[in-house]
Amino acid sequence: MYRPAFAQISVNGAWWMPLLEKAYSKFNQNYQRIIGGVSVETLHSLTGMPSTMMYTKKMKEDEAYKLVTGLAKMNYPMTTSCCNSGGNYKGLVHIHAYTLLDIKELSNGVKLAKIRNPWSGGEWTGDWSDKSTKWTDALKKEAGHRDFKYDGSFFMPFNEWHQ
Repeated sequence: MYRPAFAQISVNGAWWMPLLEKAYSKFNQNYQRIIGGVSVETLHSLTGMPSTMMYTKKMKEDEAYKLVTGLAKMNYPMTTSCCNSGGNYKGLVHIHAYTLLDIKELSNGVKLAKIRNPWSGGEWTGDWSDKSTKWTDALKKEAGHRDFKYDGSFFMPFNEWHQ
């Protein structure tokens, strides 16, 4: 059975991601040239807008939180990468680019990063994951977490994201 080598059709059957990836690889001559690329280059290529890379790991956690929260409020597209650890970390894929969708602070003081895996799978399995017992109905509503299915979107503690 034939399966795309890179992007997969999304959970809801959308074809735009594989088509966009194919166009982007053609723009860069082939797929080999986009493997392991830097997301900031992709954002610039796809939007034509100025893009920058910020090393939030070198910042104190509260400084990084303030910066990223401000960018999320302005609805800036952001990417984030994971795990230079040599293996998967609590469900996250080693050396992989994710989309940083939003930052939420819940009424109980917990700060969460809302992230999406473009593969529509490979989700965080630690605290505040879809299957976490920390979620209450009120906190789900507060965070805007509508569905708890394996769709690539997930929340994780901001301090874990910042590590």
